[in-house]
Amino acid sequence: MARELQAVGVDVGKVWNYAPPPTHRNPLRISTPNDPSGFVEWAYHVAPTVPVIDSELKISRMVLDPSIANGPITPHQWKALQGQPLSELVQTNAAPYYRATNGRVAATPTDDQVIKIFDDHRTEREVNWRGKNG
Repeated sequence: MARELQAVGVDVGKVWNYAPPPTHRNPLRISTPNDPSGFVEWAYHVAPTVPVIDSELKISRMVLDPSIANGPITPHQWKALQGQPLSELVQTNAAPYYRATNGRVAATPTDDQVIKIFDDHRTEREVNWRGKNG
C-alpha cells in the first residue's frame, strides 16, 4: 500500500505494532469473518500512515488499514483494535519493508519479490482456510 500511495505523490509513513514477548502467549488479535477461526493473530502488524488535516488545520498522521478499519484512524485507535494493550507502537518513514522488534531493517524487496511474498501468503491463507473447514 505504501508503494502505491507514494506512486501518486502521497507523503507515506508506516506504523508498526509489536506484541509483547513472549509473542506466542501475547499475540495481536483481530476478529474477522475471513478466517474459519473467527480471528487472526500476529506477532506484529504494519500499516501505512498519511498526513490528514483536521478542521482546526492541525496535521496528524492517520493509519490506513482496510484489513481492520473502514477508514483512517489514529495510531492509538489502530493499536486498540489489535487487542493487546501491552504492544509497542513504532512509527517510521515508508522505507522499511520489514522492521524487527530490535529495530533491524531488512533489505527492501523488489516489486517481483513483493508479488511472490504476497502470492505465498495467499497460498498459506488458502491452505489454512481449507484445513480449518475440514
